[in-house]
Amino acid sequence: MRQRIYVIGFGIVALSVLSGLLVTLATLVGLKWAFFPVFRLSELFSHPVPPMLRAFLPRIVSVVLYWAFVALILRRLWLFLRLRSVESPASFTRIPYVLTYISVVCVVLFAGGLLLSIVIKAGSGVPAAMLSIPAVILLAPVMAWVELRSLSFKRPQSA
Repeated sequence: MRQRIYVIGFGIVALSVLSGLLVTLATLVGLKWAFFPVFRLSELFSHPVPPMLRAFLPRIVSVVLYWAFVALILRRLWLFLRLRSVESPASFTRIPYVLTYISVVCVVLFAGGLLLSIVIKAGSGVPAAMLSIPAVILLAPVMAWVELRSLSFKRPQSA
């Protein structure tokens, strides 16, 4: 169960970060793409600081935190590719696990509620979107916390 929760949570964050990089590269190249609003939704999980708190950060701090987070996510993706297996890091225990579990459940409830409101053509989807608020607040910072804790700065001891 721990493995699945990590993969789903990390997948959401990694897709968000990669789509944000795609949009950034497209705008740097000068591409005007019609689907940018779709990618704006995914930006909710691409920064280690929740969107409602980002306004209080100095711009340079926000940019440095964003690129450090991108580096951590790309590092984890590289480790997945190098090891050819997807395993949760040893630092994904207790509090990070519970917070990621809550976030994943909220994202699933949001997706289900939005799908239900579309299928039965009732409502605007705002109540379903309200279910995603805990995930927006928790998921990216928890993944950043897990990735920072998984960094190993210890030198191997010589025999």
